[in-house]
Amino acid sequence: MIYNGWEAKLMKLIVKTALLVTLFILMIMQSAVADDSATISNIQLRGYFLYPTCDGYCGSWPAQIPVTYTITNTGDSARSFWMGYSARPFNGVQWLDVPPIRTPILGRGQSYTATLTLEFPSNAPTNCWYNIDIGVWLDRDWSGLLLGERDHETLYKAFFMTNCVTCTG
Repeated sequence: MIYNGWEAKLMKLIVKTALLVTLFILMIMQSAVADDSATISNIQLRGYFLYPTCDGYCGSWPAQIPVTYTITNTGDSARSFWMGYSARPFNGVQWLDVPPIRTPILGRGQSYTATLTLEFPSNAPTNCWYNIDIGVWLDRDWSGLLLGERDHETLYKAFFMTNCVTCTG
């Protein structure tokens, strides 16, 4: 059907109104979606650089590498998050993972501080620097995979693991 004159103007007005209403509804829906963001802060790794000595680790494998950090719920809704960290040799590929933990429910602006400890296995590479990757996630699936990363920090050359065999007195 072809519209002429006032009918054409009316149809254009109806189409424009429908588009404006659709945009308005989309804006309302977008603002109603919860912002589930979180940030990492206050990372502590024994003063940031850990330089294990043979006195501390020879004969006491697995060595323990504790990392303390704080996450803050910067989103709009109260929820819990998952915290975890991994370490790997500076130029290597083998990741050593700390089992992640779930925080209590945090309201907007609330923080939670935890210490996660890596059990450094005796068969892991030594005499090298390790990077640490710290993260906070929204969820975890049935297989244990962490989903929805919200913040991530990497500490390059965070600690140096000495080979105790080469230590003297």
